[in-house]
Amino acid sequence: MFAINRAAVRGLLVIATVLGSATSGGRDQSPPAATAQKCSAPEHRQFDFWIGSWVVTQGGQTAGHNRIERVLDGCALFESWSGSSGTKGHSLSFYDQATAKWHQTWVDSDGGALQLDGSFVAGVMTLEGTHVDLATGKEVRERIRWSVASDGVVRQVWDRAALPAGAWEPVFDGRYERQPATRRDP
Repeated sequence: MFAINRAAVRGLLVIATVLGSATSGGRDQSPPAATAQKCSAPEHRQFDFWIGSWVVTQGGQTAGHNRIERVLDGCALFESWSGSSGTKGHSLSFYDQATAKWHQTWVDSDGGALQLDGSFVAGVMTLEGTHVDLATGKEVRERIRWSVASDGVVRQVWDRAALPAGAWEPVFDGRYERQPATRRDP
């Protein structure tokens, strides 16, 4: 009979694979692996310390209540704020792998809106952005920083600077304490 040339068989398998890819438009037709998860990089978990239901105080007085939850299959955090003054607001925060930055978009019931970008460095999430202040009509820079203490309390420090080169001034220094779980009697 004839002898099988193993190198020739390998070559034919490679050619068949390439031709198969070409006829499928170069796309892999197999389903994604079950173990591959979207938004599973460690960077996507950097802001997880903020997840929960919180009582927020400033200077010992209740400023409001905040609930932060993971949404969109763990790809974003959704914030629901209810301030003691009656203001309500929502934000969506997410890590963008393409830019290696965190982003947050905030909208509130007073017509306020913020678009912030930043990063998590040395245990502090820092997000910044510029916008026109509705009260003054002037462009300002906002900087909000979140950090967590060893006892689980989250501190949020919000500063603002007038542009082009104003000094940072405090807007809010909040203390987030986990809201006690509601007790259910049998």
